[in-house]
Amino acid sequence: MVQRKPSTSTLRLGLACALALGVVACSTPQSHPDANDPVAAYPYLPGVDYSWADVPKTADPYPGGQGYPWHGLALSATSTPTDLGLTTDLKWDSASSGYGPVELNKSNNTKAGGDGQTLTIGGQTYALGLGAHANSDIRYTLPGDCATFTATVGVDDEVGNLGSVVFQVWDGTTTKLYDSGVLRGSDGPKEITVPLTRSDGTAVRNLRLVVTDAGDGISYDHADWAIPKVLSCTVPQASGDKFLSDLPTATPPVNGYGPYELDTSNGERLGGDGRPLTIGGTTYRKGLGVHAASELVYDLGGNCSTFTAEVGVDDEVGDRGSVVFQVFADGTELFNSGVRTGKDPALAVNQSVAGKKQLKLVVSGTADGISYDHADWANAKISCSVIQPTVSSVTVNPATLNMSVNGTQQLTAEVKGSGAFDPGVTWTTSDATVATVSSSGLVTALAPGSVTVTATSNFDPSKSGSSQITVTSAPTLPDGGVLINFQPASSAAPAGYTKDTGAAYDASRGFGWIREDSVGTGSSVPLDITPNTRDRALVGVDARLNTLIHMQLPASNTTSTGVKIPAAWEYALPNGIYTVTVAVGDASNVYDSAHQINIEGQLAIPRFTPTATKKFVTTTLRANVTDGRLTIDARGGSNTKIDYVTIQPGNRPSARSISPQDGQTMVSTTTPITVDLNLPNSAIDDNTFTPSAVRLIDAGTNVAVSALCETSGGGDVIVCQPNQPLQANTKYIFEITDGVKDTSGAAFLPVRTSFVTGASGSSTGDVAFEQVALSNAPTMSYTSVEIGPDGKLYAATLSGEILRFGILPDGTVTPPEVIKSVQQANGGPRTIIGLKFDPASTADNLVLWISNNAFWDGRTTPPDWSGKITRLSGPNLEKVQDYVVGLPRSNQDHMTNSISFRPGEPNALYVLQGSNSAMGAPDTAWGNRPERLLNAALLRVDLSKITTPPLDVKTAEGGLYNPYAPGAPVTIYASGIRNAYDMVWHTNGQLYVPTNGSAAGGNTPGTPTPLPDSCRTRPDGAYTGPVVPALSSVGVQHDFLFRVTPGGYYGHPNPQRCEWVLNGGNPTANVDPGEVPEYPVGTLPDRNWKGFAYDFGEHASANGVIEEYSSAPITSLKNTLLVVRYSAGKDIIVLTPGGPNQDIVKAQTGIVGLTNFNPSPLDLTEDRTNGHLYVAQLDQRTGAGKLTLLRLK
Repeated sequence: MVQRKPSTSTLRLGLACALALGVVACSTPQSHPDANDPVAAYPYLPGVDYSWADVPKTADPYPGGQGYPWHGLALSATSTPTDLGLTTDLKWDSASSGYGPVELNKSNNTKAGGDGQTLTIGGQTYALGLGAHANSDIRYTLPGDCATFTATVGVDDEVGNLGSVVFQVWDGTTTKLYDSGVLRGSDGPKEITVPLTRSDGTAVRNLRLVVTDAGDGISYDHADWAIPKVLSCTVPQASGDKFLSDLPTATPPVNGYGPYELDTSNGERLGGDGRPLTIGGTTYRKGLGVHAASELVYDLGGNCSTFTAEVGVDDEVGDRGSVVFQVFADGTELFNSGVRTGKDPALAVNQSVAGKKQLKLVVSGTADGISYDHADWANAKISCSVIQPTVSSVTVNPATLNMSVNGTQQLTAEVKGSGAFDPGVTWTTSDATVATVSSSGLVTALAPGSVTVTATSNFDPSKSGSSQITVTSAPTLPDGGVLINFQPASSAAPAGYTKDTGAAYDASRGFGWIREDSVGTGSSVPLDITPNTRDRALVGVDARLNTLIHMQLPASNTTSTGVKIPAAWEYALPNGIYTVTVAVGDASNVYDSAHQINIEGQLAIPRFTPTATKKFVTTTLRANVTDGRLTIDARGGSNTKIDYVTIQPGNRPSARSISPQDGQTMVSTTTPITVDLNLPNSAIDDNTFTPSAVRLIDAGTNVAVSALCETSGGGDVIVCQPNQPLQANTKYIFEITDGVKDTSGAAFLPVRTSFVTGASGSSTGDVAFEQVALSNAPTMSYTSVEIGPDGKLYAATLSGEILRFGILPDGTVTPPEVIKSVQQANGGPRTIIGLKFDPASTADNLVLWISNNAFWDGRTTPPDWSGKITRLSGPNLEKVQDYVVGLPRSNQDHMTNSISFRPGEPNALYVLQGSNSAMGAPDTAWGNRPERLLNAALLRVDLSKITTPPLDVKTAEGGLYNPYAPGAPVTIYASGIRNAYDMVWHTNGQLYVPTNGSAAGGNTPGTPTPLPDSCRTRPDGAYTGPVVPALSSVGVQHDFLFRVTPGGYYGHPNPQRCEWVLNGGNPTANVDPGEVPEYPVGTLPDRNWKGFAYDFGEHASANGVIEEYSSAPITSLKNTLLVVRYSAGKDIIVLTPGGPNQDIVKAQTGIVGLTNFNPSPLDLTEDRTNGHLYVAQLDQRTGAGKLTLLRLK
């Protein structure tokens, strides 16, 4: 090793000169400097500033509008402790020195840069180190948790025995970790070891190396940090939720002005000079402070699922600055903020990175340059897993499909696996001449034939799933379809109908009767049942309903000479899908039937027992003919009597069933008309849902009745509520024309029915309200209302505004303040449903919790996993903090719904999460989107456990959240709650939840063999049954009020939770509560099925609910439930709990002032001081809404 020492004579000369001249520096003549003489080599002229720093001295931090790009050093993430050299593995954030620049791996030498010599202390040379000069300050941001800093320090030999310095090691700018004391040029090297763990157990992240003079000035204070290292550095492995400020970058980081900062704002050009990250007045503990132009890249390793952050220009630059934030994963842009300025609040970012290898965060300037472009990635974090990502299966829904030429069908692929895999798939077709498939899974049928459409995992191409598709020619039917009336030969056929007089099936005729017991055997046995025809010939009865054929003339019938062998009917048709309508019933006053109809083996009418006022039922189903004959049988019924059949094309939407039924009498004058639908392509197109296309007509005057006709949020039902009670004892006609279309453009099959009203009803109850229009409440899409702790009325909207109204003494409201912080934080509209003030919130400290979801405009498909729980605070609710993200969302209006605090649990927020499907299995109307683990449930969120929000609860498709994990912040309180809009904790201690049942046409899952893993790990123990078949196109389900208890199951299946049975199953041959007649008799409900507290019937759409307990004198309503019925009824129903279980013992409708809402009522709240009710109303079709005050009369 080479050693270098100055000569003794030189040292003596320098010392003598210094002593003689005092403060005047000595030097040899300029023309002949002695390189070995420190006095000659290092002049320190009085009044001259020899200090150096890597920051400009100009007052303008952006001279010429240019930035100061900064480049750091990349590190790879590792969980193995690593030693890092400060000169080889790291780069300082900033450096300053008292005499020329800090030299890398050389001594300080002169004030010129790059002229250092070999680092030498006490004759010992060193290849690595930092050559500095007092006073110097060198700062590093450590990439991980390091145990120790080590170095060898001393005055460099190049100044001989001159110089006196103090070496210090600091934790940032606040805590000194080490002080060497005075070291002089005559001292040898000193090895130092400095622990980097604070007293609280956390690690030092901002390392600062300082050299000061010893109090005698800085002359000849050449100081060396030789072999500086940080030892045992553990760069955090990407596992769990990891803040990016705790992780190293994978490529050299780039920043536009000084180094990027960890957990502070960018500050200025020095490292570690940032301030607390602050956007729009909200301060963040974690994050990245950068400056345009900036680029930070992080390794994900394919193990991470989600990246979340809140981005914006830091408040340290005021209203100045304008930047664009971008997020890239594996080169693909996932997010673009658009231009954000210092005036904008934080914008939330939530992007899936499942299966991605690399994340890149970019901040760019705009056309005005980069001045003041201080940008924050606040709370930037990734959710990752140590589990190796794998794909176990790909399932395509539906698995089998029958289509007609030119038809389209959306397929979905459910990708299952473990870890943070990429859920993407590639779609292919086995025969593009039969059917094509788009990149999104949309199949278009082109020609007859069979084809396999396959979805292959992008992450693991060895895994795939497929759908077997049969394409048939579009059926050719006569104009108007096939119309068959069952009647005696002697009776005249209704106009346009062909008689069927009970003759046996004949191939030349193409239709007729067979023995029921030969159905499905492959060899139909013709049977003549001509004696079973009847014509009641009653006046005023539809000719089609006056005639019939007994399909099952009872063997016990001794008065008839008819055929008592059960019969079925067949009609020859080309294979394909058809829309088939069947009517059953008897116009006479005979009620000894249990009419049941199966069309191609599919239950159409389940054991209908007629009454004096409801003698007929008509049902329409889509039937798939595969053997050249349409077959209709009555198995399961008794004395079934069939009236007529129509056969129409199967590719058009149609009415499945209409209530009141055709021919029904004594109908209530306030009844709604409800229509279940067959939707082979897609939901109803709201734009075609006009008064001329759907109408109710007074048959006597032929005048249309004023009625509010709407579809549901899912576009899968029609409900018409007359705006005033109908006339008593009057015949009405209801019709749907082909002017109504679905969103694919297919026109509905026209239908026309009639009914007759009974006597007029009367109002109930001993209280009455008046509806008061609130002129200061603008027309908006209101969703929820709530009285705040400040005594003001708050109203949320579909598009994400919150309106705040002052309340006047008479209950009317002032013009509102419109709060748009949620929209601003998300860069656009968000649908707010839940609206609940924190129990600790006060008028001076507002804290409002909301649920909010991706906005659905009725046209585009909203993304799954887009539900959130968000905390709003501040005088104007301007501070927005997402707490829970990644909640599932359906393709329509089932989403994250209302929220509530349980009395006595201030940190527990209860959240109603809607389903993704109609009845538990994917279906066309709901986009074939599968249920997720958290769908159709009441969730409990322990807010105290979410210490670093937001918490990502995505559970599939690369999501990693497990609600069953010990200590999980979000858990499942109760399950099977299909789509509950609201809930109320009653003062009787019960939780009541009105829940929307499904319209007809949904599918249920069947228990597979073998059972999935979820069945072994159910929280209540391994699944032991029942075994149930999968059902398709199931009939309408009722809306129920549930009294929810922990661990209860409330009827909506979810295979992800090993829940298979819809509602109460079908346990006995009798009518069971909540039964599903499509199940085989003997099908038990799930063992956790808790039943219901009240049955609202079909299509009530029971939504908002409160308990009335104001201090106002409403004695008859005290402690009752007030429930909004959005669809059928369009009113507020009053329910009284009672009995041993606190179920509903009394229901009141027709209370004055609580009926005839237009548009439909959706939510309500009460001013507890006076009993005033405020109702949010919404027109689902137009999005227009209003607020109405209900005052006691």
